[in-house]
Amino acid sequence: ITRVESLLPDIIEPVRLSNGESGSARIWREFVAPGAGVEILACFADELPAVLQKGNFNYHAGSFDNELLRKLLRPLALAAGLKLRELQGGLRLRRRGKLQFAINYGPDPVRLPLPGGTPLLLGEPVLAPAGIAVWQDSDNMNHQANR
Repeated sequence: ITRVESLLPDIIEPVRLSNGESGSARIWREFVAPGAGVEILACFADELPAVLQKGNFNYHAGSFDNELLRKLLRPLALAAGLKLRELQGGLRLRRRGKLQFAINYGPDPVRLPLPGGTPLLLGEPVLAPAGIAVWQDSDNMNHQANR
């Protein structure tokens, strides 16, 4: 990293991935001089590296928009064997042992991503803003039973 630059609120830095897809950076970006063996996966409009990779290490030289982050992180998560869920609005999930917690941080009601027939221990299938729900996660129970 040779330099870090804070971006004014109205500045958007375009980013183009090597596959032709695009996105943008806001808030900050870095100027990076890649070393030997580093692959450049995306560039800013000035052709300087925005996303770099060496082996299993990926480096993002900016604060990217959510859609660009999805494009970058989804294939990595799938390759790592992670189960992905698209969540609505401000819905966040947290797992603690057998229990799955859902919290709606957004301003609108959201439907929970419940497996069919799953009984709730707390809350409703549609969470109001600031709502909380809890259920036993059958996927997690099956995973722990197989250990």
